[in-house]
Amino acid sequence: MTRVSVPPTYRVHRRPWGLSLLADIVRSRADHLAFLERCTRLDADFVEANILTHRLFVVANADAARAVLVEDTKSFVREGNLESAGIKSFLGEGMLTTDGEEWLRWRRLNAPAFTRAAVAGVQPIVDDSLERSFATLPRGRIRLFDAFLRVAVTATTAGFLSARPEPDEQDALVDAMLGGPEMVFAIACARTTLIRHLPLPLPRRVQRATAAVDRLLARSAARRRAEGAHARPDLLDLVLQHRDPTTGQPLSDAEVRDQLVTVVIAAPENIATTLSWAAYALASNPRVLATLRAELATGDERYLRAVIDETFRRFAATPMVDRVAAVDVELGGVRIPRGSLVVVPIAALHNHPRFWDAPGEFRPERFLVASAPSAWLPFGHGPRKCVGERLARLVLESALKRFVLGFEWSRGTNAEPGFAALINLRPADRMRMWVERRAATAQTARLSAAG
Repeated sequence: MTRVSVPPTYRVHRRPWGLSLLADIVRSRADHLAFLERCTRLDADFVEANILTHRLFVVANADAARAVLVEDTKSFVREGNLESAGIKSFLGEGMLTTDGEEWLRWRRLNAPAFTRAAVAGVQPIVDDSLERSFATLPRGRIRLFDAFLRVAVTATTAGFLSARPEPDEQDALVDAMLGGPEMVFAIACARTTLIRHLPLPLPRRVQRATAAVDRLLARSAARRRAEGAHARPDLLDLVLQHRDPTTGQPLSDAEVRDQLVTVVIAAPENIATTLSWAAYALASNPRVLATLRAELATGDERYLRAVIDETFRRFAATPMVDRVAAVDVELGGVRIPRGSLVVVPIAALHNHPRFWDAPGEFRPERFLVASAPSAWLPFGHGPRKCVGERLARLVLESALKRFVLGFEWSRGTNAEPGFAALINLRPADRMRMWVERRAATAQTARLSAAG
């Protein structure tokens, strides 16, 4: 049995009545979030229950969460968890779906594309892409999530491939990202990838979209091989130039595809989700919106970053991460048997009164005056923390600034849209909003000129 060096003081709450609830844990995201929320509000550090044939431990202690995600990554792995099979069937063998030495290899391959210098290097093409996208943002009553997804797809793909996707390529990427998470969630529910091959509308739609994305990535790779590498390598260059450290061989076409599709598909979903919830929070809090516009008018973007961080807290785009105990493990006196699912409920921890003052309030000021509590995991934690955080923040800050200064929007109701039953915290109605362009101001004119 592996022992992790944490104080043996954790309390465990065992809930025999949890069986019926947990049998439904992957059937409804709203029920899933509510269940995890209830678990974290109990007077315990771990809540143990059964989920069909698995034992499940919900981590309600921030230090224990770090132990799972940071201190003992050999004992707590992704292999066999709720989401990996579905994600792997969609994205292939990349950073999100592998473990051990294979994951480390792909992490090292991708990391140079996300350094501070690399992200600064792609900022001009990202800003240009955002400027063009917002110039054509639909008006009237729209699904704002869909519009933001199109914005994020174009910006991140431009950053990764140093080229804006063509309209048909953009459509394929958006379709893949609208249908892909639904497919991943369906596979997680059923615990089998056979769903992917059934003659049903969703699998067929996802197959068509991913085939189109594969063609886009193959064309991009072929063009780059013909052109030669850029003076400032982007992710596409890194993938094409990579050589196996043992054999010296380049990546196969399938490996090139898997490395590129992982970031091209995974990044925009979280960005669009965060932008959608930020727009909702600002529409619901006129004082915060007025403060943000006033601060942006002075050129000070600290409040903008605080608004984004508060959106991460209040509406975590990825509401949970989970691991599987590869061996029998003991954490703070709590025995976790091999094969158990261990869930870190990020959204619940981000909204827990034990860690946050008035967690139900949208209050960006909390990120201006103090460091974030330990229960702060917007990009995960540990070695598997999202490698793309810098690029995601760049796109989020630049996109939200343009939207806030360039548009007016409202829902026409005070009711929250609710959460879709997916892996991410996508708004249930894809954030239907009335959107209109604001009259031109000096700030928007300067921003347009800079873009």
